[in-house]
Amino acid sequence: MSSSSTTLTAPTSTPSIAVAELDSSPNASPVAASSASSSTSSTAVASTGSGTGTDGSSGATASSSITPNGIKAGVAGFPDIVNTNKAALDQYAPYISWYSDYWPNTTDFTSGTKTVKGIGMLWGNGDLNETDPTAPIGTAAADDKNRYAAYTDLPASPAPDYMMGFYEPDWPAPYSSNMNAPTAATAWKATLGKLGNTLVGSPSMATQMDETWLTPFMEALGVTEPPWDYTCIHTNKNTSDGVKADVGYYWTKYGKPVWVSEFACVNDKSWTMCDQDTVNTFIPEVVDFFEKNASVIAYGYSNGAGLGSVWPLINSTTGKLTSSGNCYLDVLQGKVSSGQACTN
Repeated sequence: MSSSSTTLTAPTSTPSIAVAELDSSPNASPVAASSASSSTSSTAVASTGSGTGTDGSSGATASSSITPNGIKAGVAGFPDIVNTNKAALDQYAPYISWYSDYWPNTTDFTSGTKTVKGIGMLWGNGDLNETDPTAPIGTAAADDKNRYAAYTDLPASPAPDYMMGFYEPDWPAPYSSNMNAPTAATAWKATLGKLGNTLVGSPSMATQMDETWLTPFMEALGVTEPPWDYTCIHTNKNTSDGVKADVGYYWTKYGKPVWVSEFACVNDKSWTMCDQDTVNTFIPEVVDFFEKNASVIAYGYSNGAGLGSVWPLINSTTGKLTSSGNCYLDVLQGKVSSGQACTN
Protein backbone atom coordinates (compact mmCIF):
# COMPACT_ATOMS: atom_id res chain seq x y z
CA MET A 1 0.00 0.00 0.00
CA SER A 2 1.53 3.23 -1.12
CA SER A 3 0.38 6.61 -2.32
CA SER A 4 2.20 5.82 -5.52
CA SER A 5 -0.72 3.79 -6.81
CA THR A 6 -2.93 6.82 -7.26
CA THR A 7 -3.06 8.69 -10.54
CA LEU A 8 -2.11 11.96 -8.89
CA THR A 9 1.27 13.60 -9.31
CA ALA A 10 3.74 12.00 -6.95
CA PRO A 11 5.22 13.97 -4.05
CA THR A 12 8.51 15.67 -4.77
CA SER A 13 11.23 17.05 -2.54
CA THR A 14 13.91 19.71 -2.38
CA PRO A 15 17.42 19.49 -0.90
CA SER A 16 17.65 19.31 2.87
CA ILE A 17 19.64 21.78 4.94
CA ALA A 18 20.42 18.99 7.38
CA VAL A 19 22.28 16.56 5.13
CA ALA A 20 25.64 17.80 6.41
CA GLU A 21 24.61 16.77 9.90
CA LEU A 22 23.49 13.36 8.72
CA ASP A 23 26.39 11.73 6.95
CA SER A 24 26.94 8.04 7.57
CA SER A 25 29.38 8.49 10.44
CA PRO A 26 28.10 6.65 13.54
CA ASN A 27 28.31 9.83 15.60
CA ALA A 28 27.27 12.30 12.94
CA SER A 29 24.02 13.27 14.60
CA PRO A 30 22.90 13.18 18.20
CA VAL A 31 20.85 10.44 19.73
CA ALA A 32 17.77 11.46 21.62
CA ALA A 33 18.85 10.26 25.03
CA SER A 34 15.33 10.16 26.36
CA SER A 35 12.95 10.21 23.48
CA ALA A 36 9.97 8.32 24.81
CA SER A 37 7.11 10.36 26.19
CA SER A 38 5.50 7.16 27.43
CA SER A 39 6.84 4.15 29.27
CA THR A 40 9.60 2.17 27.59
CA SER A 41 8.38 -1.21 26.45
CA SER A 42 9.81 -4.44 27.72
CA THR A 43 11.08 -5.47 24.30
CA ALA A 44 12.66 -2.16 23.33
CA VAL A 45 16.13 -2.59 24.73
CA ALA A 46 19.03 -0.19 24.67
CA SER A 47 21.98 -1.53 22.79
CA THR A 48 24.91 -0.81 20.58
CA GLY A 49 24.93 -3.42 17.85
CA SER A 50 27.04 -3.83 14.76
CA GLY A 51 26.19 -2.55 11.32
CA THR A 52 27.62 -3.13 7.91
CA GLY A 53 30.67 -0.93 7.47
CA THR A 54 31.71 0.66 4.20
CA ASP A 55 34.63 -1.75 3.88
CA GLY A 56 32.51 -4.83 4.47
CA SER A 57 33.45 -5.09 8.13
CA SER A 58 31.13 -4.44 11.04
CA GLY A 59 30.91 -0.85 12.14
CA ALA A 60 29.42 0.63 15.31
CA THR A 61 25.68 1.21 15.19
CA ALA A 62 23.96 3.47 17.70
CA SER A 63 20.61 1.98 18.71
CA SER A 64 18.09 3.90 20.72
CA SER A 65 16.19 2.36 23.60
CA ILE A 66 13.26 2.29 21.20
CA THR A 67 14.95 0.03 18.62
CA PRO A 68 13.29 -3.41 18.84
CA ASN A 69 15.78 -5.81 20.39
CA GLY A 70 18.60 -3.47 19.34
CA ILE A 71 18.29 -4.41 15.64
CA LYS A 72 17.17 -1.67 13.28
CA ALA A 73 16.35 -3.67 10.14
CA GLY A 74 12.85 -4.81 9.24
CA VAL A 75 10.37 -5.37 6.42
CA ALA A 76 7.38 -3.09 6.04
CA GLY A 77 3.93 -3.07 4.53
CA PHE A 78 3.51 -6.77 3.94
CA PRO A 79 -0.11 -7.82 4.54
CA ASP A 80 -0.39 -11.35 5.90
CA ILE A 81 3.26 -12.13 5.19
CA VAL A 82 3.41 -14.65 8.02
CA ASN A 83 0.86 -16.78 6.18
CA THR A 84 1.47 -16.04 2.51
CA ASN A 85 5.26 -15.71 2.46
CA LYS A 86 6.50 -17.60 5.50
CA ALA A 87 9.45 -19.19 3.68
CA ALA A 88 10.72 -15.81 2.55
CA LEU A 89 10.30 -14.24 5.99
CA ASP A 90 12.20 -17.18 7.47
CA GLN A 91 15.21 -16.13 5.39
CA TYR A 92 15.14 -12.60 6.81
CA ALA A 93 14.30 -13.55 10.38
CA PRO A 94 17.89 -13.93 11.67
CA TYR A 95 18.76 -10.42 10.46
CA ILE A 96 15.69 -8.30 11.23
CA SER A 97 13.84 -7.43 14.41
CA TRP A 98 10.46 -6.24 13.15
CA TYR A 99 7.84 -6.26 10.43
CA SER A 100 4.57 -4.40 9.83
CA ASP A 101 1.38 -5.23 7.93
CA TYR A 102 -0.88 -2.14 8.32
CA TRP A 103 -2.86 -3.71 11.17
CA PRO A 104 -2.91 -2.74 14.86
CA ASN A 105 -2.86 -6.34 16.11
CA THR A 106 0.18 -7.54 14.16
CA THR A 107 1.48 -10.72 15.77
CA ASP A 108 5.08 -11.63 16.48
CA PHE A 109 6.64 -14.13 14.09
CA THR A 110 8.81 -16.99 15.28
CA SER A 111 11.39 -18.62 13.02
CA GLY A 112 13.47 -21.25 14.74
CA THR A 113 14.80 -19.57 17.88
CA LYS A 114 14.32 -16.04 16.53
CA THR A 115 11.24 -13.93 17.22
CA VAL A 116 10.50 -11.05 14.85
CA LYS A 117 8.43 -8.31 16.48
CA GLY A 118 5.10 -7.47 14.87
CA ILE A 119 4.71 -3.68 14.96
CA GLY A 120 1.12 -2.50 15.06
CA MET A 121 -0.30 0.50 13.24
CA LEU A 122 -3.54 2.43 13.52
CA TRP A 123 -3.92 2.98 9.76
CA GLY A 124 -6.80 5.47 9.81
CA ASN A 125 -9.84 6.59 11.76
CA GLY A 126 -12.12 3.91 10.35
CA ASP A 127 -14.12 6.40 8.31
CA LEU A 128 -12.77 6.69 4.77
CA ASN A 129 -15.41 8.63 2.87
CA GLU A 130 -16.77 6.46 0.08
CA THR A 131 -18.57 9.41 -1.51
CA ASP A 132 -15.30 11.33 -1.90
CA PRO A 133 -14.36 11.30 -5.61
CA THR A 134 -10.69 10.84 -4.73
CA ALA A 135 -11.34 7.91 -2.54
CA PRO A 136 -11.86 4.34 -1.79
CA ILE A 137 -11.87 1.68 -4.41
CA GLY A 138 -11.75 -2.03 -3.82
CA THR A 139 -11.61 -2.99 -0.18
CA ALA A 140 -9.94 0.19 1.14
CA ALA A 141 -12.93 1.50 3.09
CA ALA A 142 -13.76 -1.91 4.54
CA ASP A 143 -10.11 -2.47 5.46
CA ASP A 144 -10.00 0.87 7.26
CA LYS A 145 -13.12 0.04 9.24
CA ASN A 146 -11.83 -3.43 10.10
CA ARG A 147 -8.43 -2.14 11.17
CA TYR A 148 -10.02 0.48 13.39
CA ALA A 149 -12.28 -2.16 14.92
CA ALA A 150 -9.25 -4.36 15.53
CA TYR A 151 -7.61 -1.46 17.35
CA THR A 152 -10.63 -0.88 19.59
CA ASP A 153 -10.69 -4.62 20.34
CA LEU A 154 -7.11 -4.66 21.62
CA PRO A 155 -6.97 -5.69 25.28
CA ALA A 156 -6.20 -2.94 27.78
CA SER A 157 -3.52 -5.14 29.30
CA PRO A 158 -0.92 -5.87 28.35
CA ALA A 159 -0.61 -2.74 26.27
CA PRO A 160 1.16 -3.14 22.92
CA ASP A 161 4.85 -2.36 23.04
CA TYR A 162 4.69 -0.24 19.88
CA MET A 163 2.03 1.40 17.75
CA MET A 164 2.64 3.42 14.58
CA GLY A 165 0.43 6.40 13.82
CA PHE A 166 -1.88 7.03 10.88
CA TYR A 167 -0.73 5.93 7.41
CA GLU A 168 -0.19 8.87 5.06
CA PRO A 169 -3.17 10.98 6.17
CA ASP A 170 -1.74 13.74 3.94
CA TRP A 171 -2.55 11.82 0.73
CA PRO A 172 -5.82 10.73 -0.90
CA ALA A 173 -7.31 7.29 -0.63
CA PRO A 174 -7.54 4.45 -1.53
CA TYR A 175 -3.98 3.61 -0.51
CA SER A 176 -3.54 6.34 2.11
CA SER A 177 -5.76 7.32 5.02
CA ASN A 178 -6.72 10.76 3.68
CA MET A 179 -7.55 12.85 6.76
CA ASN A 180 -7.27 16.55 7.39
CA ALA A 181 -5.36 17.58 10.50
CA PRO A 182 -8.38 18.42 12.74
CA THR A 183 -10.09 15.11 11.90
CA ALA A 184 -6.88 13.20 12.63
CA ALA A 185 -6.37 15.10 15.88
CA THR A 186 -9.81 14.08 17.08
CA ALA A 187 -9.07 10.45 16.26
CA TRP A 188 -5.62 10.63 17.91
CA LYS A 189 -7.05 11.97 21.17
CA ALA A 190 -9.54 9.09 21.29
CA THR A 191 -6.98 6.38 20.52
CA LEU A 192 -3.21 6.76 20.30
CA GLY A 193 -3.16 9.69 22.69
CA LYS A 194 -4.43 7.42 25.45
CA LEU A 195 -1.71 4.78 25.14
CA GLY A 196 0.27 5.47 28.29
CA ASN A 197 2.49 2.37 28.22
CA THR A 198 3.09 2.08 24.49
CA LEU A 199 5.83 3.60 22.35
CA VAL A 200 3.83 5.58 19.80
CA GLY A 201 4.98 6.65 16.34
CA SER A 202 3.86 9.74 14.48
CA PRO A 203 1.59 9.66 11.47
CA SER A 204 3.69 8.90 8.37
CA MET A 205 3.71 11.36 5.46
CA ALA A 206 3.35 10.51 1.77
CA THR A 207 4.84 13.89 0.91
CA GLN A 208 8.12 13.06 2.64
CA MET A 209 10.21 16.18 3.40
CA ASP A 210 7.69 18.39 1.61
CA GLU A 211 5.02 17.68 4.21
CA THR A 212 2.99 20.56 5.62
CA TRP A 213 0.59 18.39 7.63
CA LEU A 214 2.22 17.56 10.97
CA THR A 215 2.43 21.12 12.31
CA PRO A 216 -1.30 21.80 11.76
CA PHE A 217 -1.94 18.40 13.31
CA MET A 218 -0.03 19.41 16.44
CA GLU A 219 -1.89 22.73 16.50
CA ALA A 220 -5.20 20.87 16.31
CA LEU A 221 -4.06 18.76 19.25
CA GLY A 222 -3.18 21.91 21.18
CA VAL A 223 0.46 20.96 21.71
CA THR A 224 3.73 22.65 20.86
CA GLU A 225 5.96 19.57 21.14
CA PRO A 226 5.49 16.33 19.19
CA PRO A 227 3.18 14.01 21.16
CA TRP A 228 4.85 10.90 19.75
CA ASP A 229 7.93 8.95 20.81
CA TYR A 230 9.48 8.53 17.36
CA THR A 231 8.77 10.01 13.96
CA CYS A 232 7.64 7.48 11.35
CA ILE A 233 8.74 8.50 7.88
CA HIS A 234 8.38 7.21 4.34
CA THR A 235 11.24 7.88 1.95
CA ASN A 236 10.83 7.11 -1.74
CA LYS A 237 14.01 8.26 -3.45
CA ASN A 238 16.44 6.93 -6.04
CA THR A 239 19.65 8.18 -4.40
CA SER A 240 21.09 7.89 -0.92
CA ASP A 241 21.41 11.69 -0.81
CA GLY A 242 17.65 11.93 -1.26
CA VAL A 243 17.10 9.50 1.60
CA LYS A 244 19.49 11.47 3.83
CA ALA A 245 17.58 14.64 3.00
CA ASP A 246 14.29 13.12 4.15
CA VAL A 247 15.80 11.84 7.39
CA GLY A 248 17.52 15.17 7.98
CA TYR A 249 14.32 17.11 7.56
CA TYR A 250 12.37 15.12 10.14
CA TRP A 251 15.21 14.92 12.65
CA THR A 252 15.82 18.67 12.44
CA LYS A 253 12.18 19.76 12.45
CA TYR A 254 10.69 17.46 15.08
CA GLY A 255 13.69 16.39 17.18
CA LYS A 256 12.49 12.83 17.70
CA PRO A 257 14.25 9.60 16.70
CA VAL A 258 13.40 8.60 13.14
CA TRP A 259 11.79 5.26 12.32
CA VAL A 260 11.94 4.79 8.56
CA SER A 261 8.74 2.79 8.39
CA GLU A 262 9.04 2.44 4.59
CA PHE A 263 11.86 3.04 2.11
CA ALA A 264 11.90 2.33 -1.61
CA CYS A 265 13.96 3.16 -4.69
CA VAL A 266 11.81 5.51 -6.76
CA ASN A 267 12.32 8.69 -8.75
CA ASP A 268 9.71 10.59 -6.79
CA LYS A 269 9.63 13.54 -9.19
CA SER A 270 8.22 11.42 -12.01
CA TRP A 271 7.22 8.37 -9.94
CA THR A 272 9.25 6.03 -12.08
CA MET A 273 10.73 2.89 -10.62
CA CYS A 274 14.45 2.20 -10.34
CA ASP A 275 15.95 -0.44 -12.61
CA GLN A 276 17.79 -3.43 -11.16
CA ASP A 277 21.26 -1.90 -11.55
CA THR A 278 20.20 1.17 -9.58
CA VAL A 279 18.55 -0.95 -6.89
CA ASN A 280 21.71 -3.06 -6.58
CA THR A 281 23.76 -0.04 -5.49
CA PHE A 282 20.96 1.85 -3.71
CA ILE A 283 20.23 -0.83 -1.12
CA PRO A 284 23.83 -1.16 0.17
CA GLU A 285 24.21 2.63 0.37
CA VAL A 286 20.99 3.40 2.23
CA VAL A 287 21.25 0.44 4.62
CA ASP A 288 24.77 1.55 5.52
CA PHE A 289 23.44 5.05 6.23
CA PHE A 290 20.52 3.79 8.32
CA GLU A 291 22.75 1.49 10.34
CA LYS A 292 25.40 4.09 11.10
CA ASN A 293 23.27 7.17 11.61
CA ALA A 294 22.31 7.68 15.21
CA SER A 295 19.05 9.49 14.56
CA VAL A 296 17.63 6.48 12.69
CA ILE A 297 16.34 3.92 15.16
CA ALA A 298 14.72 1.49 12.71
CA TYR A 299 14.14 1.03 8.99
CA GLY A 300 11.94 -1.18 6.85
CA TYR A 301 12.09 -2.21 3.21
CA SER A 302 8.76 -1.15 1.68
CA ASN A 303 6.46 -3.71 0.11
CA GLY A 304 3.61 -1.35 -0.63
CA ALA A 305 1.59 -1.18 -3.83
CA GLY A 306 2.70 0.76 -6.86
CA LEU A 307 6.42 -0.02 -6.65
CA GLY A 308 6.78 -1.79 -9.98
CA SER A 309 8.22 -5.21 -10.72
CA VAL A 310 11.89 -4.73 -9.73
CA TRP A 311 11.65 -3.41 -6.16
CA PRO A 312 9.34 -5.96 -4.43
CA LEU A 313 11.15 -8.38 -2.13
CA ILE A 314 9.17 -11.45 -3.11
CA ASN A 315 7.98 -12.80 -6.45
CA SER A 316 4.22 -12.93 -6.10
CA THR A 317 3.98 -15.99 -8.35
CA THR A 318 6.76 -18.19 -7.00
CA GLY A 319 6.93 -16.90 -3.42
CA LYS A 320 10.72 -16.76 -3.70
CA LEU A 321 12.97 -13.77 -3.12
CA THR A 322 13.47 -11.53 -6.13
CA SER A 323 16.87 -10.18 -7.14
CA SER A 324 16.11 -7.13 -5.02
CA GLY A 325 14.99 -9.32 -2.13
CA ASN A 326 18.23 -11.26 -2.33
CA CYS A 327 20.17 -7.99 -2.45
CA TYR A 328 18.56 -6.79 0.79
CA LEU A 329 19.30 -10.14 2.40
CA ASP A 330 22.94 -10.07 1.24
CA VAL A 331 23.40 -6.57 2.64
CA LEU A 332 21.87 -7.52 6.00
CA GLN A 333 24.17 -10.55 6.10
CA GLY A 334 27.19 -8.32 5.49
CA LYS A 335 28.00 -9.87 2.13
CA VAL A 336 27.64 -6.55 0.25
CA SER A 337 28.66 -3.16 1.59
CA SER A 338 28.17 0.46 0.66
CA GLY A 339 30.20 1.27 -2.43
CA GLN A 340 29.60 -2.22 -3.77
CA ALA A 341 26.78 -3.57 -5.92
CA CYS A 342 24.69 -6.65 -5.42
CA THR A 343 25.27 -9.17 -8.20
CA ASN A 344 22.36 -11.59 -7.85
